[in-house]
Amino acid sequence: MYLKPIALFLLLFTVITEAYSQTDLALNDTIIYDSVDQNPILISDSKYIELENIQEFINANLIYPDTELDCQGKVFISIIIEKDGTVGFKKFDRHLCTPFDEKSMEVVDLMKRWIPGKMNGISVRTRIKLPITWRLE
Repeated sequence: MYLKPIALFLLLFTVITEAYSQTDLALNDTIIYDSVDQNPILISDSKYIELENIQEFINANLIYPDTELDCQGKVFISIIIEKDGTVGFKKFDRHLCTPFDEKSMEVVDLMKRWIPGKMNGISVRTRIKLPITWRLE
């Protein structure tokens, strides 16, 4: 007689525990880290580019816009590197002027493949902010 309530309790406990564990996994999948143990690494033409050297890639691929505007300064673009190494989201954090913003985004669009950032050895979604500097030479 007491066996049925205990079996029912165990079944209910198992279902609830499984639901919470799936919720935890879903939450962990949506967390975006600004700081990680291992930074994402850009893969470009079979070359690996560390985040601290990303400015070299930006400078090598930046094309000055064909415009009369005399804009100088920085454009900041944030991107999210997904756990599979793709870019999942891009947004301007700071604009300069439209032609320069567009050329800045073109450089970011070249950054398609990444080795994702890692926390405790596990790939995680990582936000990085890319500064793109424009100055007249």
